[in-house]
Amino acid sequence: MNLVFIDALLRHLLWTGDKALARAVWPVLERHLAWERRLFRRPFGADQLPLYDAYAAIWASDDLYYNGGGATHTSAYNAWHNTMAARIATWLGKDATAYTTEAAAIRRAMRTHLWMPQQGAFAEYRDALGAQLLHPHYALWSFYHTIDAQVPTPFEAARMAAALDRDRRAIPVRGPGVPGDRPYRVLPTTDWMPYSWSINNVVMGENLHTALAYWQAGRSETAFEITKGALLASLYMGISPGNIGTMNYLDVYRREAQRDFADGAGVMARTLVEGLFGVQPDALSGVLTVRPGLPHAWDHASLAHPDVNVAYRRHGQRERWTIGQAGQRFPQLAFELPARAANVVAVRVNGKPARWRNVDDAVGAPRLRIDTPLGASAAIEIVWGGATIDARVARLKAGAGAQEGFTRYRQGAFAWWQQVPDAVASTASAPAQTVASSATVAAAQCVASGPSWLDGAPVQARTVDLTPWFNDEVTQLFKPGKYVTPRSPYATLALPAQGAGAWAGHVQELPEIDDAGVRALGGTLTLPNGLHFATPPAGANIMFTSQWDNYPRQVTVPLQGQARRAFLLMAGSTNHMQSRIDNGVIEVTYRDGASTRLALRNPDNWWPIEQDYLIDDFQFPFCGQLPLRVDLKTARAQVPATGKHPANGRRIAGGAATVIDVPLDPARQLQSITVRALANDVVLGVMGVTLDSAQ
Repeated sequence: MNLVFIDALLRHLLWTGDKALARAVWPVLERHLAWERRLFRRPFGADQLPLYDAYAAIWASDDLYYNGGGATHTSAYNAWHNTMAARIATWLGKDATAYTTEAAAIRRAMRTHLWMPQQGAFAEYRDALGAQLLHPHYALWSFYHTIDAQVPTPFEAARMAAALDRDRRAIPVRGPGVPGDRPYRVLPTTDWMPYSWSINNVVMGENLHTALAYWQAGRSETAFEITKGALLASLYMGISPGNIGTMNYLDVYRREAQRDFADGAGVMARTLVEGLFGVQPDALSGVLTVRPGLPHAWDHASLAHPDVNVAYRRHGQRERWTIGQAGQRFPQLAFELPARAANVVAVRVNGKPARWRNVDDAVGAPRLRIDTPLGASAAIEIVWGGATIDARVARLKAGAGAQEGFTRYRQGAFAWWQQVPDAVASTASAPAQTVASSATVAAAQCVASGPSWLDGAPVQARTVDLTPWFNDEVTQLFKPGKYVTPRSPYATLALPAQGAGAWAGHVQELPEIDDAGVRALGGTLTLPNGLHFATPPAGANIMFTSQWDNYPRQVTVPLQGQARRAFLLMAGSTNHMQSRIDNGVIEVTYRDGASTRLALRNPDNWWPIEQDYLIDDFQFPFCGQLPLRVDLKTARAQVPATGKHPANGRRIAGGAATVIDVPLDPARQLQSITVRALANDVVLGVMGVTLDSAQ
């Protein structure tokens, strides 16, 4: 976690402007950035642009690994740290060129290789191995670190906030004594499956840092609701009142297991000081920026801090702000405020008329800015006039400015940018809409049901002989030291060599696969609806494909005749780092050249052999058709449990195969079926193929 320490050190210098300390720690900063470049800098693309691998870099690192790939959160960290190193180098009279160049290169790399323009967000990471896949389902840490590192423009930050609204299902904070005035809520750190420690939890610090990023993106109301939701869930509703811990009671898997970890303390302070009150110090340049993010309805608030004081009171259209500092490290004040009305009647600083300006790149709501000298304190008075700001006013004429995905608005003395369509549920100047309520409705509509073909028309099964293509026994899937190539040539964290577990607490994990029940059937596995598979009682009984060198990348088996469906009995591996992407694909080719493809996607239809997915409404959502699972040890077939059923998320003694249904075109003559591995880490295995020839 060197990155975390360096980040705190740089922010300390922004608060203090301590040049003697900066000079003393400069060798540490130099060595740290050289170490990052030497060990974790990864060149991508024809231009060899740098992204950075993440090696135990953040709180969530216990089971987090990237196989030598380029991660968003550590790339963002390094972009900002190089930017700050350049500033400090100039401040100390040293050459800043290398740091300025590296910071610019990282930002370019992030936009080239990680930015998802359609989604409006940065991906979690890009693989360095295999097909160099992009992993689009990002964690909270990739959202907030990127914004906190000032990588995105205001427009990109607004899009990222809107994307997170869509991409992550909020967990409502409700209960006796919880105020009903707002949709207070918290967020799970990821939506990755299956559960693995540190990967998908409900964490106080993660939510508070996410809230800080919402404030930095201009989304004050959303930020406040997540902040208060996190504080309510931990400080008031937990089993240790007043505790600033790690997990809260809404974590479906761990509850408050890590409540003795004080991870949330530092970021809680930053969120309240820098987010809610908007205090953003820059003692290197002598500027104190105050960009308050108070809820729109508040008419008074105050902050007493050892270095900076903020006091606010509003009466009608008149606001008074007092900004004070201890000492003289900030000779200049930059004060930004959401516009409360369309016009400004008067602005006074220390009783004298003062100039103000419109913030031209304000997104979501107009903002007023005052730049003024700051002594011991500044008393600011603003008198608003005119109508309330309304985003439904006329747009500016063509030629007044353009930004992709945004429209320019003007009302009275202010102009600002608004997303089109406006996906932002709450802005800095207006109360939030019911984000959590809409998330709750979405959760209610997210229904997991059993496979429809189980209760459909009778199956006329025609099994395909896979004997010539079997290349292993299913019980050999996980073995110590088995998966050693390809591996990143760099220092990195990766899946343990047995093909299961994770680098930290689960490095010795070794699921036991036992296919005795299927072997004992004498060669035919018959399911409750009459569907059956040919599976040998002895010898090789699976054809594996993988990006690992142990097995071929794909296997193709010839087919004959026609069929309306192909059923595959499949077993293999997947993990949280390959979640929400295509792990592989099944492709059926017809003799006329046409084909049918079915992606094998974690968790939609590709399940790990050793366990069922834990499924709930918010933290581990699963929308769609549950598969039929066949326990290998007992040959018992069952649909996985969900909700509060005790078997939900069960570990499976002996492992289980999954029945995959591939709809086909019954009018075409079949030629072949191919199973292809796409994602790293994953092993796909086919134990049986049966064609349904019923018309």
